Amino acid sequence: MRSNRFHLFVQALTLVQISICGWGWVFEQAHGQQPASDSPHPFEISGIRFEELGAQDRDVGKDSPWFGIASKEAWREQEGKLRKRFDTLLGEMPQVGAPPGMRVVREENIEGVIRRRVVFEVEPGVSMDAYLLIPHSKQGEESSKRPGMIALHPTTANNIDEIAGVGYEGARATGLEFAKLGYVVVCPKCFLWQDAENFQKAVEGHRDRHPNARGIAKMVFDARRAVDALLAIPQVDPNRLVAVGHSLGAKEVLYLMAADSRIVAGVASEGGVDLGSTNWEALWYLGPVPRLDPEWGHDELVALIAPRALLVMGGEQGPGAADGTQSLKNLRRSYPAWRSQGVPQEGSLKGAANQPSGLKKSGLWLWNHRSGHVFGPAQFETASQWLHEVLQ
Repeated sequence: MRSNRFHLFVQALTLVQISICGWGWVFEQAHGQQPASDSPHPFEISGIRFEELGAQDRDVGKDSPWFGIASKEAWREQEGKLRKRFDTLLGEMPQVGAPPGMRVVREENIEGVIRRRVVFEVEPGVSMDAYLLIPHSKQGEESSKRPGMIALHPTTANNIDEIAGVGYEGARATGLEFAKLGYVVVCPKCFLWQDAENFQKAVEGHRDRHPNARGIAKMVFDARRAVDALLAIPQVDPNRLVAVGHSLGAKEVLYLMAADSRIVAGVASEGGVDLGSTNWEALWYLGPVPRLDPEWGHDELVALIAPRALLVMGGEQGPGAADGTQSLKNLRRSYPAWRSQGVPQEGSLKGAANQPSGLKKSGLWLWNHRSGHVFGPAQFETASQWLHEVLQ
């Protein structure tokens, strides 16, 4: 599947970037320093060396309130407290789990993929536009299970059309490109573009129905309903569900993974792990009312993702850049959540003692590519190969 021209171009581009820019461009350790060329690494992808955050440093997270938690049992007690704070922060939304009502608007075949434009009824009287991308099965593979993916679009007027490859190709058509690689993909439309003339009107409509729920709670709820729809597709392996997103989509990946343990791996590109790195205070995300608990931070959010697999991609600097060294404080503080659940420390990624069955490697990674607020060919290739490494 990787023989098409786009993926050949990406692989060549990645190697060129490495030869020009060196390790400081492609990788940021938890210590914020370039790794020595002879330092141990768990695995290598297209010349990019990844290291589990904290794998070589027993003091990572020393300033975390959970640093001393050493057992799964002790972590579960702490996790329960964090979960209660997180649920209170989001506000109450309806339950998920049952497949949403679905209407197929149109269907087409493109490059070995069935692309369906659909409308989900996420709650009574409330619709969400989306695309379903289902790879054709080869003869004899009809009953084979495939990994499922929710691909969450960035802030763009073309939202789901772009990410589903309607008039777009390459890395911008993230969902379609992953479907070509064998994933069954759902691309839901963020509510900010769903039947509203602007973002404020969209938030007002949401708050009219759910006055105590934040904007990010609506995004999480809609994403979870898209996952419900994904699980209703017979080809999808329920143990191998992943989430990928850039910018706005990365914000949704982080909160979706914290809220929904069905997602076993996620790639969050430039969403902004640090609360001060981007516009988290916007009306459609976290603010401004009700006021946030001043002690609450994204270290708690990321900790709720443990012991699954999370890759944060950062561009470090430039217009809109939201992740990179500025993400390290929260990532370091959250790392004890992985350590307490058995993620190996000494560079061995055999997996956490209680990691989900769909994973062969679990942990927390940061790739600081230092090329700004972008999700281009190199970022797509790194994401796809990282997922290949961590999934069963």
